Amino acid sequence: ARLLAAEEHVTLVRLPVEAEENDPLGRKPGDALCPELGKDNKWLSQFKSSYLRDAQGGERAWRALYQCSPRAEEGGMVKRSWWRYYDEGETPHFAREIISVDAAFKGGEKNDFVAIEVWGKAGNDYYLRYCLNRHMDFPETVRAIRTVQRLYPQAMTVLIEDKAKRDVLRAHHADGRQERARQCRFPGDRVRARVPAAPRGMGGGVCGPVHSFSGWET
Repeated sequence: ARLLAAEEHVTLVRLPVEAEENDPLGRKPGDALCPELGKDNKWLSQFKSSYLRDAQGGERAWRALYQCSPRAEEGGMVKRSWWRYYDEGETPHFAREIISVDAAFKGGEKNDFVAIEVWGKAGNDYYLRYCLNRHMDFPETVRAIRTVQRLYPQAMTVLIEDKAKRDVLRAHHADGRQERARQCRFPGDRVRARVPAAPRGMGGGVCGPVHSFSGWET
């Protein structure tokens, strides 16, 4: 990425081990990269199958290391096909609503995005009601959280990821919001944090809006 940004005469060429549509070498989808080295389509099929079954491998690692594409189209741990969709005009009664915040605190274009979401729970299902995803610095993040709280007053709890997020809590504490904001500690890294939620998604218990809506901001 640094070379592409800094050098004028540099072109990115992506050569996955298993050919995909519009392969730059003209291979058919599924063809191996180097059959002349003895790694033909038969070898590729066996190698890929064993790699995907390996506990140290898996779909996510395969896409990143061998296909030069860390993000699978269908998703890695969370599959696109798991999601159900709902019409905003027919939302159920939510027994509980929360605001979830993954903050970065640096607003530059090269820094991580800040994600602020509102989730509602109806029965055993979870509904994504609002999503804000953009680059924001610390003051902008605090203002955005407070704006979302005003838009969704029934969301009485704000969950903020633990790492380096204590300043947001202090800002809430300063204006009497102790009961509404608390840190959210995940077990290990972010990959492990998704594991407990996967069965809920697999069972069709996670719903998103059918269409983009006015509350969805980027």
